[in-house]
Amino acid sequence: MRVLVLIHRWLSIPLCLLFVMWFASGIVMHFVPFPALTEAERFGGLSVFDVSKVRHSPAEAVAASTLKGVTRVRLWQRSDGPVYLVSTSTGMKALHADDLRAADIGSEQVALAIASEHARVRSLNPAAATFEELAEYDQWTVPNGLDGHRPLYRIALNDVAGTELYVSTRTGEIVRDTTRSERAWNYVGSVAHWIYPTTLRKDWMAWNVTVW
Repeated sequence: MRVLVLIHRWLSIPLCLLFVMWFASGIVMHFVPFPALTEAERFGGLSVFDVSKVRHSPAEAVAASTLKGVTRVRLWQRSDGPVYLVSTSTGMKALHADDLRAADIGSEQVALAIASEHARVRSLNPAAATFEELAEYDQWTVPNGLDGHRPLYRIALNDVAGTELYVSTRTGEIVRDTTRSERAWNYVGSVAHWIYPTTLRKDWMAWNVTVW
């Protein structure tokens, strides 16, 4: 019995500290959630269609994609022209709407142009925008929902808010945005609360086992 009492007494110290951390970080999360591109921000960054360059139908885009079991086809305007995005339950493919060639992003210059256009339409300032890196993961892009877009181009606008945009290499879409304030608060919010360091969280199984 004495051994159990001692174990309970000394084990409670680190566990109480852990619960205090969870409580405090949970309060931060309530006011500053994990960075994400909201639907309003996504729609707010879309450009007007250049209909004259849409020379193929959605059916032709589906056929050209060679994907089976297509569930959705979207057409949207990128800085380099209109693009079809053909999706299935397991994957997706982007095709230029003028000639149906693959519309993957293979150049940091194209990614920078796309991010700058998105920023301009959202009334952000892209004048000093720079390419930062092409990476599979960083602290703000570890969630599994972005797996179909990896790797991602990270573009810094270098504006007053410290805005950074992430461009999908698979589709050219802006899939995440962060600000300096969001990043700072989330280190003591979501990252601490969810035990979310990049090294651990990018391996979903390892993170899941650790949390459990």
